[in-house]
Amino acid sequence: MLDKIRKALSDFSMLGEQRRILVALSGGKDSVALLYALVLLREELSLSLFACHVNHRIREESETAKDIALCEHLCRKWKVPLSVDTVDIPKLSGGKGIEECARIHRYRLLREAADGFCADRIATAHTSTDSAETMLFHLLRGTAADGLCGIPPVRSDGIIRPLILCTEADVVAFCREHALPFRTDSTNSDSSYTRNFLRNEVSPLLRKVNPSFEDAFASLAASLRLDRAYFHDALPPFSEDRDLLASLPPAILSRLLKREYDARFHGELSCRHIESMMRLLASDCAEEKRLSLPGGVCFLCAGKRARFLNGHEQAALDASPDTSFCLPLSMGEHRLPNGACLLLTKEADSEDVKRLKNIYNLFIHQAVKSEGEVGKMLVRLRADGDRYRFGGLTRSVKKCLQAKKLPLALRKHLPVLCDENGIFWIPFLPPRDGSLPEKNRETLNIFYFYG
Repeated sequence: MLDKIRKALSDFSMLGEQRRILVALSGGKDSVALLYALVLLREELSLSLFACHVNHRIREESETAKDIALCEHLCRKWKVPLSVDTVDIPKLSGGKGIEECARIHRYRLLREAADGFCADRIATAHTSTDSAETMLFHLLRGTAADGLCGIPPVRSDGIIRPLILCTEADVVAFCREHALPFRTDSTNSDSSYTRNFLRNEVSPLLRKVNPSFEDAFASLAASLRLDRAYFHDALPPFSEDRDLLASLPPAILSRLLKREYDARFHGELSCRHIESMMRLLASDCAEEKRLSLPGGVCFLCAGKRARFLNGHEQAALDASPDTSFCLPLSMGEHRLPNGACLLLTKEADSEDVKRLKNIYNLFIHQAVKSEGEVGKMLVRLRADGDRYRFGGLTRSVKKCLQAKKLPLALRKHLPVLCDENGIFWIPFLPPRDGSLPEKNRETLNIFYFYG
């Protein structure tokens, strides 16, 4: 097993410059074997070793006390500094998602312990058997291809898995050879948990078909990780242009959506989520449509725009606009309460126009008579009963915008530009009759930047 650990450390460039490793030590056979193996390699590889035990307060106190006692005994014996931390997972989780809550807080405490010891790597005791079981677990949940990449040998945040080339059988044999004591979690035999069922019931059946099934899974995972790395770099940048996204080949679009989600949010997308997003992009989204995703995220399609929104962004979008705002307009730039911007300028290609085009995704341009001819201007939001005359008829603003099939979230935040004679322009609609510029007369260019 030591040779496999040496190979993993070398092949996956696991060691940092300082070679200071914090081992996540639960007291189970895997973590005990990992720590002892690194102790045996300590002098050879010039390692500085530390350990951290996290008590989640999920099991009986008598059991956790024995776990802690064993970890303390082994670390004293092997001269490894130990940090013992406690977190009340049942209380923090509120009875929901205990495993995920435990994982999040365990890694948080491991990072804090690593900082305390000035360790530049955190080693966890995941084996190739664990990786194969994780792939099976994801497969049964309808994962996308990334879910079949297994447990990564190295993570960008300094997490390493030195046992990733070792099977559970390797660990058992190593513990037996060196007479290593370890603790057994009584819940591991409870096959009502999906992962335990896979370990206790499914893995033995797979081993009958292929005694080295972990190697087969590891080969698949390695191949898929190569594909993932290539596509991650080769994919185009994410665009909020719905038509552009919908025009991409499905193999590219699915990976692009997954990459964008993973880069911004915590959660796990399934094939079903990705397929639903692709169908939404291909559908008629004149009216706003939303798809709920893990992590409180939604995928929003509205008009020609498609984007991911977190919870705060959704709340801001859904909030009723401040109907009380009414701002005077003059030449120059005017920031609106919804984050959009109005620019009034004599030059349609001014430096301000170019600058704002780089800030905002979308804009609308309308040329009207010069400021003096239009009259004193102000901007406000729509109000019930708004009407103005264009195309020879006095029309309802609400009905005209509905006919444009603009998303509600966009309609309710549109600015209404008025002068002494009432409304003279609203983005997406024509200007008031008599407001268009005349030939050889001074022109006022109005830009509405948004998105």
